[in-house]
Amino acid sequence: MKGFRNILVHGYASLNDALVYNNIFHGRADIYQFMEEVEDCITKLH
Repeated sequence: MKGFRNILVHGYASLNDALVYNNIFHGRADIYQFMEEVEDCITKLH
């Protein structure tokens, strides 16, 4: 997902529909993992 963000923000490569679709519907695991790690850090602070 990070690499996809760089493509969108910096225009490193031209976008294609398959790449956009794949990252929207299959790249969410990164977001969920990040959320779990943030929750773990918050829990450890309390």
